[in-house]
Amino acid sequence: GRAAERAVETAASVISNINVDLIFGWANQCLSKLDTDLRKAHRLGVSHISFYNLTFEGNTVFARRQKRGILRQMDEELEERFYNYACELLTGFGFEHEEVSNFSKPGYSCKHNWLYWSEGQYLGFGPGAHSFIMAEGHPFGLRYSIPFKMKNYLSDFPKVSGLREMLDVRGYLVENRDGEDWIIEKVWAGLRTKRGVNTQDLSQRAKVRFSPTNLINWGIDNGKLVLTSDGFLHLEKAEWFRETYWATEVTRCFTV
Repeated sequence: GRAAERAVETAASVISNINVDLIFGWANQCLSKLDTDLRKAHRLGVSHISFYNLTFEGNTVFARRQKRGILRQMDEELEERFYNYACELLTGFGFEHEEVSNFSKPGYSCKHNWLYWSEGQYLGFGPGAHSFIMAEGHPFGLRYSIPFKMKNYLSDFPKVSGLREMLDVRGYLVENRDGEDWIIEKVWAGLRTKRGVNTQDLSQRAKVRFSPTNLINWGIDNGKLVLTSDGFLHLEKAEWFRETYWATEVTRCFTV
């Protein structure tokens, strides 16, 4: 709406690098409205656009409204049409399609996003914050989160002096991940990006074999996926809408 447009204009008056998030895929959405929103974002001069399809997750307000029939999800075939339309329009505007839902102008690729997509380390501070680091005894990285309750945070956090002591604090949640968990994360994140998945690296670190299934070989033979000589597997962009389908199958290719 106009309020969002004014917010972008205000930000643009003092900041040159701006991202906007757009959501599509609700029932009765029309293509002309999507076209208007995309063109408006381009006209406002933003350097990055995140373009997500509407999902109904867990016990959220939207999910509850969906269950009551107040909200409906768009038909998948129509949703794919909308997605492909947006991809073509944004690339025509000069945006690079670098990840399933992310587009950037040249020189404005989001380093913050690539940190997560590429298994980079990060530290989160404050109640509910998540962190991911490479730590001794955790060959696939250590992911942990701080308790949500402010009372616990204020009483416990100031008392610790190091990582090992901090993770022993009541309420800290540490994810115990093994090689299989790590492969799933890497495949699902990597296939969403233009870089794809380094199958050789995954095989070596998790001590497994990469043996393409018949479906993956079919996909390669029919131009759905590309497997390079140095072991990188990526989806052709025409298949990015079906990334979840392909990621599920690719994880089956890694066997002991």
